[in-house]
Amino acid sequence: MFNAPVIKNIDNLNNNCQEKIKTLTRSHINASELLKLLYSYPRITAKDICESLKMDYQNVNNLLKAFVKLGIIEANNKKRNKTYTFKEYLNIFN
Repeated sequence: MFNAPVIKNIDNLNNNCQEKIKTLTRSHINASELLKLLYSYPRITAKDICESLKMDYQNVNNLLKAFVKLGIIEANNKKRNKTYTFKEYLNIFN
C-alpha cells in the first residue's frame, strides 16, 4: 500500500483542489465529481468525462476550461482529441 507521506500529499492536494473549485459558482457539484474522477483517471479526454459523468459535452468543456484556469489540470496542445492531465497528482508518485 502507500506510505504515510504519499497519503498526506494526496490529502493536501485534494484539500487544495477542493478550495479552488469552491470558487466556481455554477458548477460546484459537477466540479467535485470531475475531481473525484481525476483521481482514478489522471489523464483523460472530454469524451471520457462525458461518458463517465453522464454530462453533455458543453458542460464538460466548460468545466475543463475552468480546471485548466485554476491550475488543477493541464491540457495538451492538440486541437482535436485533447488530453487533460492531473499532473500534480501524478507527480506525487514520481
